[in-house]
Amino acid sequence: MNDVKHIRSEGEELFFTSLKEGLEYLKAKKDSKAMIKQVLTMPILFQKPKYLCGQMLERTSEIFYSLQKQGNLDILKAIYPIDGASMSPNQKISSLIIHHTGNSAEYDVPKILRLQTERTGWAAIGYHYFINSDGVIINTRSSELEGAHVYGHNRGSIGLVLSKNLNSAEPTPEMLKAVNNLISWLQEKYSIPNTQIYGHIQFVLDDINKKIETENKKSGRRLENICEKSFLNVKNVIEFKELKLKYASIFDPEKSITKEEHHFINEINSKILHLRACPGVNFYKHLLELRQNKENQNKENQESQ
Repeated sequence: MNDVKHIRSEGEELFFTSLKEGLEYLKAKKDSKAMIKQVLTMPILFQKPKYLCGQMLERTSEIFYSLQKQGNLDILKAIYPIDGASMSPNQKISSLIIHHTGNSAEYDVPKILRLQTERTGWAAIGYHYFINSDGVIINTRSSELEGAHVYGHNRGSIGLVLSKNLNSAEPTPEMLKAVNNLISWLQEKYSIPNTQIYGHIQFVLDDINKKIETENKKSGRRLENICEKSFLNVKNVIEFKELKLKYASIFDPEKSITKEEHHFINEINSKILHLRACPGVNFYKHLLELRQNKENQNKENQESQ
């Protein structure tokens, strides 16, 4: 189902075929109060009431967007009802975490809002920034508020999501340019080092390895850690699945000796088999290039000083 009935300017009878076209209108308008809005085909029904401009709402049929100028970036700020009272302030921001929507159909802001508030009951969209295939950057949650995108690692991080299934498709050039420019601006604003740019999968692998290390210290065993690099170097979904099966066979519950060991091995085995390739196997090489290119830029800057 197409969530968007149409996109139009607020206060004028101007209609746009995309948010990119609407963004160009706002840039040309040069009015900080100007907005565009997406009118939805069906209202989003909230599990709990949310607020917009002091008004309590149980549903919404519109999402508004205003223009934010951030350095050299033109960003659309999504304005929609949220439950601010149940959201926590973010801690000192120290990392950037990249995701993909991972769906067969390309997601947009209304679909994410419907999924995360109507169906899941969240206070707002969990990601801080949403990047479309045409390179439009949308601010969907204030960076001052803790996100909801990586379990156990939301505090002190900013979540970026790419609107594409990057297991089956390549990111567009516009998308890559936008994510690179956005990360550069966020790094400068929050003094985030290149080593703190992650894909979602890296945190999941890190959590698994910490459990393995704890078990090794506790039992005296030498269970093998999961190699992050081996996952980030896979070229396609088939290789990703084969790698999961390889590690799952190492942590085979049938090889355990004691009941306690069986429980631990079974837990690790399950985590490996349920591992998702977020932000997508087709983005891994770009993630590694992104970090390497920024390291090279830093070295060049230091040498020129």
